[in-house]
Amino acid sequence: MANAKSNGERYKYAKIDTAPAAAGYWCDSVSMSKVNAKSLFISVWGGGSATVTIQFKTADPVNGAWTDYSTDETIEDGSRFILEDWAAGVKWRVGVKSGGYSSGTVWVGIDW
Repeated sequence: MANAKSNGERYKYAKIDTAPAAAGYWCDSVSMSKVNAKSLFISVWGGGSATVTIQFKTADPVNGAWTDYSTDETIEDGSRFILEDWAAGVKWRVGVKSGGYSSGTVWVGIDW
């Protein structure tokens, strides 16, 4: 098996079923302003075991690195997390960092 991405008109998903390389494995990024959405929905499903991370990136050329998004909520298998962000130019992605995959198949994604 191999990790894979699946993109559609209103979603961007990633399937993780093997340990990601050093850069991790992520769904393609989404900007709320680009997709004309008021909310993004982060989803995790599939029954596998992995530590899922949400990241954001600003348009700032100096401080525009991917940064972990901190939430008090635990995003578990079968759950959804609503993300509301009104900052222009911010991109979001969800995935598994290197060392964060344990077993099985984990799907992560963003839809709107």
